[in-house]
Amino acid sequence: MAKETTGEEETSPAVAADAATMVSLDIPSALSQDEWDDLVASIRQGSEYTLEDCQLELLEAARYDDIDVVKAILLVYPELIFFRDASHQNTALHMAAANGHTHIAQLLLHVYGNLATSTSNINVPNDSGNTPLHWAAMNGHTKVVNLLLQAPSASTTTTPTQPIVDVLQKNAFGRSALTEGFTSQNSDTVEALLAHESASEERLMQTSSNANNGKYNAEGTNATESSSVTHDFIFRVPSSESLNSAKTVIKVRELAMARTEDDTILCNSSGEDNTMNPEHDTTGLGVWAASLVTASWMAQQQRLEPQLFASKVVLELGAGCGVPGLVLAAAASHTAGTPLGDEEPYPAQIEGTLANGQMLTRPSKIYLTDFNGTTIDNMQYNLELNSFSKQRSDADWIESRHMNWQDPTTWPDERIDCLIGSDLIYQREMVPLLTQTIRGLLTKPNGVFWYVAPNTGRQGQDEFLANMEQDFHIQTEKASEELLANPLASQDEDLLFLHFNEFRSLTFLLHKFTWKQG
Repeated sequence: MAKETTGEEETSPAVAADAATMVSLDIPSALSQDEWDDLVASIRQGSEYTLEDCQLELLEAARYDDIDVVKAILLVYPELIFFRDASHQNTALHMAAANGHTHIAQLLLHVYGNLATSTSNINVPNDSGNTPLHWAAMNGHTKVVNLLLQAPSASTTTTPTQPIVDVLQKNAFGRSALTEGFTSQNSDTVEALLAHESASEERLMQTSSNANNGKYNAEGTNATESSSVTHDFIFRVPSSESLNSAKTVIKVRELAMARTEDDTILCNSSGEDNTMNPEHDTTGLGVWAASLVTASWMAQQQRLEPQLFASKVVLELGAGCGVPGLVLAAAASHTAGTPLGDEEPYPAQIEGTLANGQMLTRPSKIYLTDFNGTTIDNMQYNLELNSFSKQRSDADWIESRHMNWQDPTTWPDERIDCLIGSDLIYQREMVPLLTQTIRGLLTKPNGVFWYVAPNTGRQGQDEFLANMEQDFHIQTEKASEELLANPLASQDEDLLFLHFNEFRSLTFLLHKFTWKQG
């Protein structure tokens, strides 16, 4: 792990000279000249900001797009351009890149570009192996991606414009910036990454060959530890007059979403569109932010209305890692009136009653469905990880199931009382198939479809809602702060940001669909 920069290192003449010129960059400011002078003076004098304060404030300002604070801190402490936080080894450029703050990224790259030692810092990985380019690509921030791709190495007499980023450099999960770009589903981001010289056809072929020569375990996943991560989630329901504080605890493993650089989420190595060939779609191998919101919603509803899912048949569409379905099962498996304690064995599955005396009754059946074979294998792994299959004599009460929306013969025989879905629409072409599937599965007249998706950035979302409105009443509300509580057991906000950036950066809408009568 790289050494944390404390800011106490000697400032080189090159750094000082660059700091003096950066204020002239054509970057907008929210401060008047007097306000700017006061800010710089307070940093110089240490009256409001100590050096340690500036270290942390630099990263926060880069994260939240406070360009004036970033500029002022670097003007006084230019050496902090190299600062990396002790927790995860992130730089200010990581923060700006992850959040798409173009002007801050431009400012940081300007400072880096004139430093002889900057080559090791523009594309420095954090403790998970993610570079600023990884994070910019992951979130589809094309302007920042282009800035990073165009950044030259430190000025030298021999190679003054030698690029220092590598779009195929992999993080600790075996994913490159190019793979993350495909995950973002932003075609402009992907185009920019593929056009970079580090993504030459020869290197792509070599990367693909190396990946295909790797060993995979019986579940079809890469056997190396870096290809998966297991999360401990706790979904809390706050106390009220009729409901004591309760929490639902699960473990969930997610896997790398694409195995090679030319066999990606949106297109496989044969050039086929994965959205039309779902057997190649690996999006379900990862945990998506919307599914965490759905999981919180389901836990809340199960606790507030104990009979809501009682003896119902529940099916999660495009379940992926199965988080909402697992939470629904877990919420029905322990007592709301007696919250779990750290001393209890994991996973805790406890029968009981609510504080108001109502029985907490399970669904009669929960189906976790998806198409991709490896996704189904990982979903089954998560079921076994949480020991749900051992909780009742009818051990198949919760089931991972292969299901093809285009083939009704793969659907369950019984009609579904409750459908659950998270962020299912990202291309317009999917709308007719999804709406047809929902209508074909959901029982009338009392069936309910619970759906969570971001309020923006999903192609086809408006068309989907318009189509559904023909046959369904739609109740829509914004996800509350309660549902957006950090679901990680560690409560580590940096880890939440690292793994589920959209959880904090997007606004999520909760949609409840019920059949229109007649």
